[in-house]
Amino acid sequence: MSRLINPPEFSEKKKLFKSVLAKDTADGVASVIRIFLSEEGIVLADDDTDCDAADALNTEMEKLAKDAERDYKERDRIFDPIFKNHTDSVQFLKQLYISNPNKLGDWFVTVDGGNRVVYPPAFAERYLCVRKFIEKHNTYPGITSPLHQFLIENKIDLAVNYTDASTANDKNTAASTANTNKETKRGDRDVLCDPVFAHTSAIGQFLVKHYMSNPNKAGDWGFRVDSSPQAVKFRIIEIAPGASEMLKNVDVGGECTSMGPADAEITSGSSTPGTPIPLPSGQKFKVIRNYGTMKVKNLSGTAILKIEVPFHS
Repeated sequence: MSRLINPPEFSEKKKLFKSVLAKDTADGVASVIRIFLSEEGIVLADDDTDCDAADALNTEMEKLAKDAERDYKERDRIFDPIFKNHTDSVQFLKQLYISNPNKLGDWFVTVDGGNRVVYPPAFAERYLCVRKFIEKHNTYPGITSPLHQFLIENKIDLAVNYTDASTANDKNTAASTANTNKETKRGDRDVLCDPVFAHTSAIGQFLVKHYMSNPNKAGDWGFRVDSSPQAVKFRIIEIAPGASEMLKNVDVGGECTSMGPADAEITSGSSTPGTPIPLPSGQKFKVIRNYGTMKVKNLSGTAILKIEVPFHS
């Protein structure tokens, strides 16, 4: 059976819609999809307006994504050396307080039950740890901080680190804001383009049926058609006593085999499931049309149902 290969990316979906629009415009009143457009109330000119507006939002979204990526990289470039200074300083203090590592808590450092220092994974918490650690150091007057000689020896300037950490935090805030705005743009884009692309997909399905003897003619409209046989993989599904499971992408024409020990019943997953079809233990069910999505119910109240089902890979 021929099937359409739907493009996953926005740019390719837009390109496909524009191809359909161009073909319909070129064919004019002879366009084979006009009858379908009329029946479904699809106005390609309106879809074109929405597609262009969605494209503009997509461009803004892509710029925001690049802005966020740039700011995150700049944040890490600034902050990574600072955090390395921080962990080195913490390890020095841990050695200093070897008999009482809990004193690290005064420096806003977390120590677990095994006397192991735990650093938070997220940037916001790491920034706060660094900030509070430096502020604790600054509470010591003059050269009385236990870190004083260590910092001099290892050329660590906590005053510079404090300022630079704030800059890194600003970059993090900018990146987070850009990401939030990007997702807002994505939502606005999808509200506009999802109906357009749904119409495009429906037109493709219509064309495959229209060109039944040669579905590849849908390629003249920009659609990719796969006429190769779909590979089938068998899986054993286990269903708890009294439970049901909805199965999708079941191979129409293949056979489901009940491996027992429970009896089952099968209904179509369509909007009109019809009368359940019994499947006794040890019996087979040949998957018929409208059962590519099916619901299988275990009729036993005590036994687990095992059923071998063919799926499209």
